[in-house]
Amino acid sequence: MTNPKKEIALTNQITLLVEAINCDNQETARLLVRRALNVVYDNKKSQWSLDDKADVEVDSGEFDAVVALIRSVKPKDSVEAILAAQFVALHLQGMNALANDCGATKGHGMMMVRLSHQALEVLQRYREKNQTIIESN
Repeated sequence: MTNPKKEIALTNQITLLVEAINCDNQETARLLVRRALNVVYDNKKSQWSLDDKADVEVDSGEFDAVVALIRSVKPKDSVEAILAAQFVALHLQGMNALANDCGATKGHGMMMVRLSHQALEVLQRYREKNQTIIESN
């Protein structure tokens, strides 16, 4: 049984994300955040089937933090939201791996951080490609 207060809070966060990326569908935005959370927690806290009916088992603070981080990148459309979610998920997973004491995990963490920076670079190139350049005389 779900907690009604938790569901309202999550719905409000998703509404903010939907508005930020000009998306028509809350379920699409919710799926994006849940997949990002799945990467961050490396399938340990969240499992779901292909029909995606199960909910991510994270507290509302973790969910809110991921939504806030995605929103802080200020995505303007769905492509930017996808790239922002990739950046956030990879960066958080990398930071989690770096926090461990194992040498092999640190290498994995650095790889994830580098990949997160690549996602950010792709986002920047995407934004630059969509900008109109106006020359002044």
